[in-house]
Amino acid sequence: MHYEYMEQERDIMHEPFERGQIQYLSVEFARRVRVIYLIAFQGNVADRSSLSQFYRAATSVGANIREGQYAESPRDFVHKHKIAEKELGEFFYWFGLLSSNKDLFECEAAEDILSRGTAIAKLLASIIKSTRKRHSLT
Repeated sequence: MHYEYMEQERDIMHEPFERGQIQYLSVEFARRVRVIYLIAFQGNVADRSSLSQFYRAATSVGANIREGQYAESPRDFVHKHKIAEKELGEFFYWFGLLSSNKDLFECEAAEDILSRGTAIAKLLASIIKSTRKRHSLT
């Protein structure tokens, strides 16, 4: 899967940290989830509480990854990325719950955010594992 994170126009969300794909993916993931959230929230959605939980979990993934860039130590870096991983797990839970309502998610949009979420999950697992190994953390 290739993402053109180096070929985009100026974007303030990406500029402070040109540290790779995880930063780009988490921002674009949150942006796509936000679009789905705004469309669904304006519609006739009975379960607005679950929709809000879905949105909060998804958008906090990137926020925690960003916090990890300011970590005070390798252990703190891993901790922030573990929180992002947990929030991503919560996103998948709410997504599964809400996706049974076919009016909320058109097939292509759902596949896109699932694909991006899965890519982020793989990168997070790799980052956490390699940081732990490099710094001898348990």
